Order: sequence, then C-alpha cells, then structure tokens
Amino acid sequence: MKSPDHQSHVAARFSAAARSYDAEAMLQHRVAAQLLNQIPDGVPCTRVIDLGCGTGRLTELVRLRWPHAAVQAVDVAPGMIEVARERLAGHPDIEWIVADAATLLLQQPCDLLVTSSMLHWLQPFERGISHVASLVRPGGHLAAALMLEGTLCELHALRLQVAPHKAPRARMPSFQQVIAAVEKAGLQLQHTVVDQHQVLYPSAAGLLKRLGQLGVNSGDLARGSRPLTRRELAALIELYQQQHGRADGQIRASYVIGYFLALRP
Repeated sequence: MKSPDHQSHVAARFSAAARSYDAEAMLQHRVAAQLLNQIPDGVPCTRVIDLGCGTGRLTELVRLRWPHAAVQAVDVAPGMIEVARERLAGHPDIEWIVADAATLLLQQPCDLLVTSSMLHWLQPFERGISHVASLVRPGGHLAAALMLEGTLCELHALRLQVAPHKAPRARMPSFQQVIAAVEKAGLQLQHTVVDQHQVLYPSAAGLLKRLGQLGVNSGDLARGSRPLTRRELAALIELYQQQHGRADGQIRASYVIGYFLALRP
C-alpha cells in the first residue's frame, strides 16, 4: 500500500530536479534509445503516448521516428513538462499533459504507448499497470523500460545495515512481478529483455548527490518511515566507500533494466 503522499512527493522531487536531470541521466537516455530500438517497424503508430516523458528525450525520438503520428507526452512533474516543452519548441504539434499515469484519462486510446524509467514508480504496481494498459487500444502495443529489483542493490543493502528500522516503504518490481502484472492486465507479451549495468560514480557521496539531481530520491521507493539522520547518512557513505570503492576512490552502482513489448488483443 502506498503512502498517501507518494505521488505528490515524486512529482515535487522530479519537478525540482528538472533543470539538472539531463546532465545526470546518461543511463536513462541510453535506456530510452534502446527501448525505441526494440519496437518493430510494423507496429502501428498513428497515435503515440510517451508516459512519464520527463525532459522529452524519448518524446523527441518518437517524433523523429514517426513524424506523422499524433504525439501526447505525459508527466506527473510540471517542471519536467516545462523543460521538455522548451527543448521541443520546434515541434508545436506535440500535446503536453501534466497528469499522474495511474489516473490519466484520455479522449481516445493510443496505438502505441512508450514509457521509459517510469513504471517502477507506480504504487500499487499491479493496479498501475492495469490502468496503463487500458490507455492502449485493442491491437495496440505497450513498449516499456523500467528499473527492476536489484537496481542500486548496494545502496539499499547498506541502508538496511545502517538503519534497518527505516527501510523504504516499497521495492522495485521483480521481472516476474512485471510479467504477472502485464498478463493480468490482459496484454500479450511479445518480447522481453533484461540488461544489467554497472555505473561508476566519483564517490559514495557523489552517488547520493547525483540521485538527488535526478529526483529519484523520492516517493516510497526511497523513503522510510523517517529520514536518515546525519550520523546514519555519514555511516552509509563510509560503508559504501569501504565495500564498493576502488583504488581511485570511485564506487560502482548496479542497475537492472527490463524491456517489455506487449500487445493488447
């Protein structure tokens, strides 16, 4: 069960991070491009929705690949929509919508719904996936990339070690949970891929700073019943540096990305 302010907290943090997001989102940009590469050319794309569009990087790729499609770009964070609208000012035909993916209502469903690095924020996850699936017309497709269980596993394990009574309220979905949720929503899976990445950061403190600049230190995936104290945070950074640091001071962090293409029959 999500906390009452989960989505508002996510929206506020991502809005605040909108101006710093692109500079820190190299992995997210690669994931968005890889997601688009996994969509076959034969998929009908008269009407496309980019759900959780962020700063519009995937929206721009969608517009370039399907220049004649009607494109709607949706994000819960007004700050993200503002930055995306500025970046894509040369594409005035894109419709920008500030809305929660879990409750979004459309006048008509889409042929293709693309979403990158967003669906794992849905709480409760299964209900959110069911609603997202309803935005796709029969015969249409959902193409999704999302973070899976195992993402930032080093950070989460050390946080539990430092403050076991302040565990986050929610966890990233597992691959099996995504499969089950997609199938329960009435979609037919056509393609799945799981990629694992090791990303280097200048230090443990640098990792936490960059996560803040991305806005991903938000919502129930990051928050426990109470925030970490300064002492707990310092202990977390020290342990991370000791256990996952390299000789040059850099540290590694793990990311697990799932790619899913599904048909709504």
